Amino acid sequence: MVGETSGYGVAWSVPESILGYIYNFIKSDVSTFEMLFNEVPVEPGGEFVIPTSMLILKDMPRVDGAGADLAGSLAVPEEVQVNQPLQVRARLLAARPGTYTATALLQPFGVEDITPIRRQQKVALGPGEVADVVFDLVPKMLGTSVVK
Repeated sequence: MVGETSGYGVAWSVPESILGYIYNFIKSDVSTFEMLFNEVPVEPGGEFVIPTSMLILKDMPRVDGAGADLAGSLAVPEEVQVNQPLQVRARLLAARPGTYTATALLQPFGVEDITPIRRQQKVALGPGEVADVVFDLVPKMLGTSVVK
């Protein structure tokens, strides 16, 4: 979740198996982020532990993917030409220092017999650091494709 104009937000990771709903209430001066869990049996005296992580975001237009240590957004040009480089920009933010492998994948939608175009780059990030990684992907055909 990222503010419409601020670039600030939060990426919260919770196991899908227990998450029922996520709700974000926004009023002019108040905002809440609420979760409703599926039924989880807990014996008397037992405990309910949720493996979770929260990553505070800055300078992000939106969140296209996130995990415990990294969040990212993708920018893809609207115009695509066959056999011409398509510049895909991934904006990444890290929770922990490290060298991460950023991967971009271009797969024609609904065409399973074509090998996806895959590019990888290493990027070193510090905590809370934002970096843009640019990938040149060259589409081999026109049509709907998935970029991830």
